[in-house]
Amino acid sequence: EVVNGRFYAVSYYDGNPVGSVYAYDPGTDAWAAKAALPAPRSVLSTAVHGGRIYAFGGYGGAWNANERYDPGTDAWTPRTPMPTGRYWLGAAETGGFIYVIGGVGGGQNENERYDPGTDTWAVRAPLPTPRYGLAVEAGAMGATRPSWAAVTTGAGPPRFRHSGLGARIAAPRWLLEQRWECLALVEHTHPTTRLPNRAVRAAVVGFRGPAR
Repeated sequence: EVVNGRFYAVSYYDGNPVGSVYAYDPGTDAWAAKAALPAPRSVLSTAVHGGRIYAFGGYGGAWNANERYDPGTDAWTPRTPMPTGRYWLGAAETGGFIYVIGGVGGGQNENERYDPGTDTWAVRAPLPTPRYGLAVEAGAMGATRPSWAAVTTGAGPPRFRHSGLGARIAAPRWLLEQRWECLALVEHTHPTTRLPNRAVRAAVVGFRGPAR
């Protein structure tokens, strides 16, 4: 994640989950150790809101963990746990909310929305097909029609198929309709596969369940 021009690397796996946090300053080309996660875990997901980093889920600790990091004080604060504990999940912020999607631990199709302002969760429309090992991004899709787009990719054990399902949420009313639209099945293993449809407002590409 990037906060105030610095890149933050949160946790990793080295035979066991490691909760270390490092910040990289491009201006000085230097890394600095920061306060570690209170509960070490790996394959979690993070998102930024209001200049703070939120860490969700993860393997090795509480799967439903929700912790907030403040770069200004270099401290972590526990927040309301996720409704569904998961790891290998994806998260992104848009419109003042953080959407935590997919992952191992539930049905792999969860879509839960976190409100940092009220520290509360709400369940939203689930993914059309379950998946894990995904990354989620959000942004504006036009100068006059701001919306959000989440393009995700999957990764996981060999027993899972190298395939993904594109999905589109109709914009700008998707927040009310909670509607997913299938786009195309993507047969590709590369983590940066892009969808050709520029009209996409929210798309998900990742692994979908065990191979039959």
